[in-house]
Amino acid sequence: MKKILQVFLLIISLNFPVYESYAEPKFSDCLLPRASWSHVSLGAPLAPERLGNKSKVRFGILPFHFKDSELSNLTEDEKSDYFSAAELIEKLSGNQVSVELVFFPTIRSNLNYSQARQMLADRDIGWATWNLSKSTFGIVKETVKSADQSVDFSNLDGVILINKSEILPPGVAEAFLFFRAPANLNFFKRGLDLGYNFSFHESLITQEGLIDNAILLDRRYSVATIAHEMLHKLGLTDLYGPSTPPSIYALSLMASDQLRLLNYEKAVLGWMPLDQIKCYNLADYLARSPREATFTIDEIGEDHLVIFKVSNQEAYFVEVLEYAGNRLMIFYRLKMEERPPIVVLSVKDSYNSWTKNATTFSINDIVKSFVAL
Repeated sequence: MKKILQVFLLIISLNFPVYESYAEPKFSDCLLPRASWSHVSLGAPLAPERLGNKSKVRFGILPFHFKDSELSNLTEDEKSDYFSAAELIEKLSGNQVSVELVFFPTIRSNLNYSQARQMLADRDIGWATWNLSKSTFGIVKETVKSADQSVDFSNLDGVILINKSEILPPGVAEAFLFFRAPANLNFFKRGLDLGYNFSFHESLITQEGLIDNAILLDRRYSVATIAHEMLHKLGLTDLYGPSTPPSIYALSLMASDQLRLLNYEKAVLGWMPLDQIKCYNLADYLARSPREATFTIDEIGEDHLVIFKVSNQEAYFVEVLEYAGNRLMIFYRLKMEERPPIVVLSVKDSYNSWTKNATTFSINDIVKSFVAL
């Protein structure tokens, strides 16, 4: 692939059309399949349990105490954090998703503090062996079980558990993505082959029905953190990686506390207008003549997404987006099974690297970034 990318000389044109002799793939054909070793990824289709498949999402907010500590309720100020996070999700979706919150009274968990602290300390072991007694999965399941007699979990898409006891070091802000049946994913195949108990990953069971999504917070976290965890429930994955430019760090809430998402993340959730997305097979595109290797950006003041699919595991992206009052053009590569899956190759802005009024401009800079790989 490196040799191919060395001759990847594209020209982006603001006023030359794509030649009709080459058929563009549908956007759905350009989405990569979901990662096989992760609960969530930037692939499609979303698992049926994930909330990105819904236009209305209802979260239950359940504060709790461990049984050896005193009870206290959420303050109105604390509740406002969750309303703000819900509003942020709605804004990022372009109001294509509405988020409803249901606040429950504080309940007491059947676990005591020392038990929960040990379960947190052992969570890597519990995850590796699907052992609820050594995992934060066990804290979530036991706490929901404790609440089931007194809390009406009807019509909830997810539950957010908030520890009102002493903080659990080193801290917990964790999303739990449950499944109703084992999905066709490699980590499920491995665990089942080893004889592990699927109940570890199975949806929460309540008297009112199943709950597929949960969040565990052990203290008051920022609005950005709450929204980040909610977005896991909708189907997005972490993009944590280096913050040294060029980086995804400042461009997505799934990478840092920036209150924004990549255009591609929005596209995966169905929040990106299809007329602002272009999709190509990279091999077919490279076969074009230099004159035909062009595409249009119809309105430079709008967000845009251009996908060059390499395979079912890899693609390159060009995005035009707004950031801090400026228009940016970013170039990045997605490899579905890697962590982080996205590596930024180049970031250009309209004030020093390309102009809003340009009729044509070269993509030679991205070629240099590709070759550097």
